[in-house]
Amino acid sequence: MESNDLILLQQEYAEAFHRLNLLKAGYEREKKLSEEQVIAQKDFLKTESEYMSMLSETEGLRARLKMVNIEPETVEGGEIFESVSVNSPIDGTITSLELSQGEFIESRETVIEVVNIQKLQLQLHIFEKDLTDVAVGQEVLFYTPDNSEKRYRATLSHLGKSVQPESRTVRCLAQIDPAGRGMFINNLFVEAIIYTCQREAMAIPEQALIKETEGNFVLVFQEEKGNNMLFRKIPVKTGVTREGYSEILEDNLKSILLAGSYYLDMAE
Repeated sequence: MESNDLILLQQEYAEAFHRLNLLKAGYEREKKLSEEQVIAQKDFLKTESEYMSMLSETEGLRARLKMVNIEPETVEGGEIFESVSVNSPIDGTITSLELSQGEFIESRETVIEVVNIQKLQLQLHIFEKDLTDVAVGQEVLFYTPDNSEKRYRATLSHLGKSVQPESRTVRCLAQIDPAGRGMFINNLFVEAIIYTCQREAMAIPEQALIKETEGNFVLVFQEEKGNNMLFRKIPVKTGVTREGYSEILEDNLKSILLAGSYYLDMAE
């Protein structure tokens, strides 16, 4: 990056630095004379005020030089740089470059975007009516719409404090588990499931249920006769059905047929 302002900044610092050294010598001399009561106190206070004012100005210019990656010690020796290198504050990949050679950059204008894939966060938009059910620390499963079978884990880390008026949602953040980092790109759309509570329950594959107008049934193994296996058709009450599994509210059932019930000849 090149700019006349960079050259002027270095010149201002060099002048302030040398002026400060001069004032410092006078300040230290007059301080000793003041302690010995050789000079008037008001004369010493004036010198002290000038020195402290120049010290503040010099330190401010020194800080500005460091912000643009120019070492103040180099400028103090009389070397002036016409250009400086702009270093990225993070490791990553440039995903957006909105500038060209010779172009003037306005203050606060974004010209380069750098993304560290290893530090991507999951941004979730949760409807305001569901906020009472979510809390920091809850587990999140997420996946891309075109590959819903492959699931990744994250942990809810931040709940937004403002509702978006257009969508009536709140923006929340989740930290992706290390195993899933590096698998995604910035601004990728995903779908997510937040586990608001967890409990143990008996569940069977949804295909193991025999759904009839009278209710739901399962086949329970009774005995084996020769080459035949006998099953008994038993009514069951079901709870939550999710991700291909149905909760069975009866807790004393064993030996349930989990697949193939529709290929059997069943007798009551």
